[in-house]
Amino acid sequence: MNARSDSVRGPWERALLEQNRRWLLAYFIAATGDAALAEDLTHDVFAAALKSASTFDPSRSFGGWLRGIARNVLLMHFRTARQKPLPLGEGILDRLDRAAAHSEAAHAVPGYSELRLQVLRDCLGTLPERGRRVLGFKYARKMRSRQISDETGMNIAAVDMMLSRLRRTLQDCISRKMASVARG
Repeated sequence: MNARSDSVRGPWERALLEQNRRWLLAYFIAATGDAALAEDLTHDVFAAALKSASTFDPSRSFGGWLRGIARNVLLMHFRTARQKPLPLGEGILDRLDRAAAHSEAAHAVPGYSELRLQVLRDCLGTLPERGRRVLGFKYARKMRSRQISDETGMNIAAVDMMLSRLRRTLQDCISRKMASVARG
């Protein structure tokens, strides 16, 4: 492999690992309720993946392979620690697994990021001017709530509430539009 392909491959591998690391942390926190333990178990998954890298079939999903390892690591943890899983309700870990698989598949679609960005722009366009202005202060200018409060004359609690509602509104809008695109 030449130096150019190594430099291109590096960021993609790091992005793939980071995407899966976040999912694994969420999975283990949901299963154990312990963030520090979740970090340890996530490291165990990557260590096991490195150890058995030769068994990975590149024609299959890397995330799915890691999720299988994660289940085994979690089961082994509960066996050796003589600890019971959190009572999450039936199938919650299966639902987390399906959500991660769906997310992985969606992000593997060419143009997905560009499409999502366009949908975000469309959804931003539906917000009132004041909301777009507050979001601009928060995310484009990286202002804190106190600074936004000073700029807009709103109290800090109102700024925080508005930001929370705007994020929820955007997420709902993006989800609806992405679902309608997926349906065709």
